[in-house]
Amino acid sequence: MVVVDDRPAMGLAAALEALPGVKVCAQAATAGEAMEAVAACRPHAIVVDVSLPRLGGMNLLRALKRLHPGVPTIAVSLENAGPRAPEALEAGARAFLLREGAARYFPDALKAAQAGRRYVDERLEPRAAAPRRRKPQPAPRAALPALQLGNDACPA
Repeated sequence: MVVVDDRPAMGLAAALEALPGVKVCAQAATAGEAMEAVAACRPHAIVVDVSLPRLGGMNLLRALKRLHPGVPTIAVSLENAGPRAPEALEAGARAFLLREGAARYFPDALKAAQAGRRYVDERLEPRAAAPRRRKPQPAPRAALPALQLGNDACPA
């Protein structure tokens, strides 16, 4: 597993690796490091902190979905980020966990993600798991035909 976390001192990777059957093959603190780590160790899962600086966790989730669609990705968030859960799931995460106590919920999240199902931390409000509804976009206006006006169209 690759753990992408810009706060390694908070011990997310260590907490996950303490779980039976979990092996962290690489840790990354930036999106660039994450992409290199995923290419190098070909993990069975990726854990991404959605509040990464610079490129950002959401953008990383989108890139991972596009470049490594078969690898289940689990998003974690430090704050009570109910509103971020639908965005993370839309961006490509298969599961979303609150960082505090993530190790407790991680086995269920990983099983669901590996089976292709979504999982949202039960401590979040139920509406956090619902996909965001996008505002309907107006249909594009049909191009207006160009008007051909002769010289006599303008009064003198």
